Amino acid sequence: MLNSVRARSPLAGDRNNMTESTNTKEYHNSDTISGIKQNASNGVNCISIGCKVNQAEMAALRGACGAASERRRIAEVCVLNTCAVTATAEAKSRKLIRRLIRQNPDSRLIVTGCLAQAKPEEVKHLIRKGDAVVGNKEKGRIAEMIEDVIKQSGSIPVIQSDRQTSRPADQPRTRAFVKIQDGCNNFCSYCIVPYLRSQMWSKPPKEVDKEIRELVDPVRSKSPEETAVSKASRERTSNGVDKGYKEIVLTGINLGKYDDLTGLLKRLLDPIRDNGRLRRPISNGAWRLRLSSIELEDVSDELINLMAENPRLCPHLHIPLQSGSDRILKLMKRHYDAADFIRRIDLLKSKIDNPSITTDIIVGFPGETEEDFRQTLEVCRKVGFSKIHIFPYSPREGTTAFGIKNKVKPEIVKKRFNMLNNLATELALNYKQLFINKEVEVLVEDNSEGFTDRYIKAKIKPAGTANPNQIVKVKVTGIKPEYVTGIATKTLRH
Repeated sequence: MLNSVRARSPLAGDRNNMTESTNTKEYHNSDTISGIKQNASNGVNCISIGCKVNQAEMAALRGACGAASERRRIAEVCVLNTCAVTATAEAKSRKLIRRLIRQNPDSRLIVTGCLAQAKPEEVKHLIRKGDAVVGNKEKGRIAEMIEDVIKQSGSIPVIQSDRQTSRPADQPRTRAFVKIQDGCNNFCSYCIVPYLRSQMWSKPPKEVDKEIRELVDPVRSKSPEETAVSKASRERTSNGVDKGYKEIVLTGINLGKYDDLTGLLKRLLDPIRDNGRLRRPISNGAWRLRLSSIELEDVSDELINLMAENPRLCPHLHIPLQSGSDRILKLMKRHYDAADFIRRIDLLKSKIDNPSITTDIIVGFPGETEEDFRQTLEVCRKVGFSKIHIFPYSPREGTTAFGIKNKVKPEIVKKRFNMLNNLATELALNYKQLFINKEVEVLVEDNSEGFTDRYIKAKIKPAGTANPNQIVKVKVTGIKPEYVTGIATKTLRH
């Protein structure tokens, strides 16, 4: 039986790494839903809503739960990884809970993630007897919990302990998310996340190295020898494309606070000596490494130089701005001003050719004036973001911003959202224009579509000229606000 431990209620505080959204022309906070990932062979459905960390955690759960269900031959289980960073995210999480119960009346449901951590009693009343509520800190144990959950006859466990585990992700895509860090001590005034996640921790470098080797080169990573194996012996699909992932995305709630991030990157990107012998590279083939969201204060000179010098490290950084007004940044309890942000981006651009800088911005923060918003637009123009994720301010009870009285009227928030969205479209087109008639490297995902190293979506013409899970050279011939089009010119070495 599972132990029932009550979660504490969220207190005041916050974090800054907002859930990434996609820009739409509609006025809403579009927290992403990665979709239902079903494996019919093992009867486990894994559904995730929210940030890239959630996606990485769910990928690990998918592999672990699949192995557990095959081993125990249990009934179908649905695992829902929820989000609570905004009111909209909470509403979507509740809607998914109800939908899963309605569509899967004979399945057991496990609800985990930030909503389960923040409001376990509320979730408990949404689900059925025999279902489970599992907090963030126990996600790594869900596979072991499945059998116990199935056997529950009446009580619904509320699992909240301090144990944090992780497993290599088994992800059915060309890009794998690897969680290397959790927790945040920034306590920005608008965010509840620090109270929904564990204390700060970093995955040991050797574990990260091992996990990535298994994802990039699944055959060679299992060899007891540290010597290279022949290309012919590597695991391949029926069309000859490597099964190993071609892109690894390092994720964390506050990724820049990983213990010695640049040291880890050097270990992953360059062979080093270990116990007197030279360690082999992770792979001799085409693969790349990407960082997820990182705070401005963690974009060090060393990180910039490493990105400039190593072509495997994608020249793309997602750096949350949140506001271009120094007054609002102070109210948000951010640790920089607009001038700091612009100076750091200027340095980045001086070292790297056309780096992609994406960001998060909150509109309608309490007390935001027209002048504050004008300053935000001005900073966006100066930086030239390649993509802006826009979030209307969402009050989170328990945060310090929740008590600020000077709320911005909804119609004004909507107007500012649309103005910033229009600017974001303009800036996105300007950035893509830089690559017209130039060659870019595209990781093909499906239907001759994929993403460049600078995280620009690309459509390769004609369709069918490039296989999934290949990195191909593409000459850009056209641009749209959301993607570029181009012609494949060369496939890089596997």
